[in-house]
Amino acid sequence: GVDRSTSLATLLTKYNPEFEAISVSNSFHPDYPHQIAFLRVLGDAIEEVNVNFSRQDWYGIAGSSSLPLGVVRNWNSQPHVEGHEGFSAIQAIVTLKANESQDVVFCVGAARDADEYQRLLYKYKSVHDAVD
Repeated sequence: GVDRSTSLATLLTKYNPEFEAISVSNSFHPDYPHQIAFLRVLGDAIEEVNVNFSRQDWYGIAGSSSLPLGVVRNWNSQPHVEGHEGFSAIQAIVTLKANESQDVVFCVGAARDADEYQRLLYKYKSVHDAVD
């Protein structure tokens, strides 16, 4: 397999605002240069989706993985800065009424290339699409 320490500098993370999806690709990978892995969150109760591409912003200056700063902070003021840090996180703000339940789906996928990536985003654009 590919060693994380050698491939980290060649990973490109991106945000797709139309689908509120984050993706990562590695155009330098010898076997899969066009492959794209992605994550998006789906649900009618989601009011806001925020993304973060900075490892330091997520973990904080001290870098604690037991309680990352990103868990306790709302990121809505964070710019969507894409990059080569090999890191991305997604946050969904969900509001429910008392005793209400809603489905929320984290859609994780991998596409062979950019065309398949777009097809998958269109195919799974709602909770209903993702569950069926």
